[in-house]
Amino acid sequence: MLLPAMLLTLFVTTLNASANPHLEIRNVELTSSYAEYDLYFVFDDEYVIQDGKVLGVRIHEYGSIYSFTALSLLEGRRTSQAGYGNGGSSKVFYIEASELVGVSEVGIARVRWEPSSQSATQERDEWTEVLVNFGSYESGLTAIGFSQELTFNARD
Repeated sequence: MLLPAMLLTLFVTTLNASANPHLEIRNVELTSSYAEYDLYFVFDDEYVIQDGKVLGVRIHEYGSIYSFTALSLLEGRRTSQAGYGNGGSSKVFYIEASELVGVSEVGIARVRWEPSSQSATQERDEWTEVLVNFGSYESGLTAIGFSQELTFNARD
């Protein structure tokens, strides 16, 4: 089912609804075999990327329950990927300071989550773990977050 009006907001540091900056999930499509959505970085005029850094938006899964693909919403955006010994992986999309000038949001990626080929459950009735119940650390089952980075390395 396509839920274009559904807007889920993920807050990195606070639960305050007026918090900035944050990630937003839009244009959600759910089926029994996948969950797919667009990921945006939303910020206000006070948000600045520090000199010598880039903004990294990281998508991550750990544990071989899910797998994901993430395609940039902007052609040519720099990315990096890392794999883990258990079959998990991370992908990071990098945003330069110049991309934030004159706008209040940046489209990051179209993200599609599916059950991993290693998962015993290949169809799902709900997708909470890839929509709202993200982990906040590297060994979390799924995670989406952002930070300012010194390198172009998915494991930073």
